[in-house]
Amino acid sequence: MITKSIVLIFIKINVRINTKLQDSHIVCTNPFLFLLQELENYRAAMHKMADDILALRSQVSALESENSQLRRDLSLHQDLTLLDDTDTDVMTKSEIADRIGIIPPTSHISFKHIKISQGIVLMRIQVISLLELLQKNDIEKEFVQLQRAHQQQQAVLKKYQIRSGKISALEDTVRQQEKVFNAEELKRREIEPVLAAENSRLREELQRLRNLPPPVIIQQPPFSDSEKLELLTQLARAEGRIQTLEQQLKENSRQWGKEKQEMLTRLSEYEHGFARTSTMILHDLPVVSMIAVQLEPLK
Repeated sequence: MITKSIVLIFIKINVRINTKLQDSHIVCTNPFLFLLQELENYRAAMHKMADDILALRSQVSALESENSQLRRDLSLHQDLTLLDDTDTDVMTKSEIADRIGIIPPTSHISFKHIKISQGIVLMRIQVISLLELLQKNDIEKEFVQLQRAHQQQQAVLKKYQIRSGKISALEDTVRQQEKVFNAEELKRREIEPVLAAENSRLREELQRLRNLPPPVIIQQPPFSDSEKLELLTQLARAEGRIQTLEQQLKENSRQWGKEKQEMLTRLSEYEHGFARTSTMILHDLPVVSMIAVQLEPLK
């Protein structure tokens, strides 16, 4: 094949020389030199072609060796497909070892490839062991997470139970406060008319005492010392009674205003939701007994 290529090249050289000689308008004085120059050019081309042929041969050799290596690898892979027929992830170590024993030794598999295949199988066994260990770790991790979530739920449940107990206690306290406020409201309604009537009576009595006509001085015979002393005593007693009545009226007015303001404050707090505890409730004084004590000098 190479000889045919060389002959074709020489034919092309001759054709090219003749074409150049015919196309040239300049008369060549020395055609032999021109021919030598062309031959030199084609010799260089032949050398380049030979180098290319050698490079191609080396590439062909490399490709043949690579092809042979690939064929050996393919044969080894076909032998190892005995393990690929089933899923090695679900196989036990003993089953994989049995499958390794089934692989027949062939003449074209080298000892190196057998060692590589055994190493691959051992790596698969190690991978299976690691997968089993990872699966166990995942199960334990899920169990720990579930246990932690259960503990958190228990803590949240206990927190809500405590909050529910506090809410129930507050509701009981509010109900007791409502009862106390209702009782105080009834008591206030009962006391207000009594205080108003008593204050009105005291005002009328004071007004009557103030509107009394001035005493008429009647010329009487001079009193004795004992009579004068008795009259002075009665006068002092009357003045003291008047002062007592005025003081009682002021005190009753002040006490009534204070109690009214306190009742209005409690009512406003109750309407706006500011409930007091049982320790903050101020019990009223026994007004009826206090009024009786105040009215004792008038009897």
